[in-house]
Amino acid sequence: GIVPRKAVILPDDLGEIARTVKEMAPLYTAVITMGGIGPTHDDVTMRGVADGLGVGMSHSVAMEHLMHRLKQEVLEDGGQKGVSDLKCSTQRMCLMPDGTELLMEEGKEYPLLRCQNVYMLPGVPQFMRQQLTHLGRVLGCGAPFVSHRVGFSVDETTIADALARTAEEFVATSIGCYPYYEDYPERGARTIVVIEGRSQQDVDGCCSALLGRTPQTSV
Repeated sequence: GIVPRKAVILPDDLGEIARTVKEMAPLYTAVITMGGIGPTHDDVTMRGVADGLGVGMSHSVAMEHLMHRLKQEVLEDGGQKGVSDLKCSTQRMCLMPDGTELLMEEGKEYPLLRCQNVYMLPGVPQFMRQQLTHLGRVLGCGAPFVSHRVGFSVDETTIADALARTAEEFVATSIGCYPYYEDYPERGARTIVVIEGRSQQDVDGCCSALLGRTPQTSV
């Protein structure tokens, strides 16, 4: 799993993207952008990444070859994949920050784009999820996180002390508490507690300890 340290929502503004990349790239192992790498006028992420990293932009021959292959597949499919101006999109999508690598994954059509420690992902959810899975392997992430949810019929103030003591005891886990004041989920639960960790044993132990410190009638 990947532990996110900071999330920023930005408009399609070249200056904002560049400033954010310049600030974050030296601070974090990986900076992940989502969206803005397509063929339209508002796709300015790659230019923003280049400006933020202080590098130029150049035409990628490798991407040109890839786009040409995809173009042929579209044409052979009778143009039914929803691609309109292939020539324009090819030119725009091939213009990348200098030093960008195309990290291909077997069985996938489009590569993960990496420039230094900045990874540029598409904004379309289904493609983004594919790229995140690939990114996890590229970054050498370990086992996925394990999580457990517990619903309580009492408000969070009632179990606050139990949560604090349990969190101090199980430092390898993360405990999140989420109160609900209306539209209670999960059979009328007023508070949802989420326990996360990298070890099933740690998560199970944390959960058991918490349940042992809270009234059983409230679970």
